[in-house]
Amino acid sequence: MNVAFQVTYQAGTHRSGSGAAYALDCNVSGQFGSRIGVDTLYVISLSEYNTEHAAGDTLNDIVTLNTQAYFAQDFDKFYPVSRYVAENRDGIRQQSFEWRLTEPPTANDASHRFRVVYRLRNGQTFQTDAEPVRLTR
Repeated sequence: MNVAFQVTYQAGTHRSGSGAAYALDCNVSGQFGSRIGVDTLYVISLSEYNTEHAAGDTLNDIVTLNTQAYFAQDFDKFYPVSRYVAENRDGIRQQSFEWRLTEPPTANDASHRFRVVYRLRNGQTFQTDAEPVRLTR
């Protein structure tokens, strides 16, 4: 599943060959990514997922993330939520990430709902509820 952020880009510098392009903006927040890092990230099950994860439980122990899952070989490069938080502690590097579950649900072919809670180091908290998905084993 994919989580994407609404972003406002601020230009920086880009050099190619002997030239350089510069763009200036009085709003410096967001230049080269967010300057406010991630404090915590939770994936929560809104329905019973399996015998270890009831409705309302955090699924972080069975969730892995990847910020660059573009090709089939990228699906081998998912990593724990704790690594994502550590890598984005000082500033958010990418405008989206994919997440997946490492364990199957107990019920085959059942509908599941999930909530993602994203808390920044300045205390701002964002959350979104995913549309129901049907998971099969």
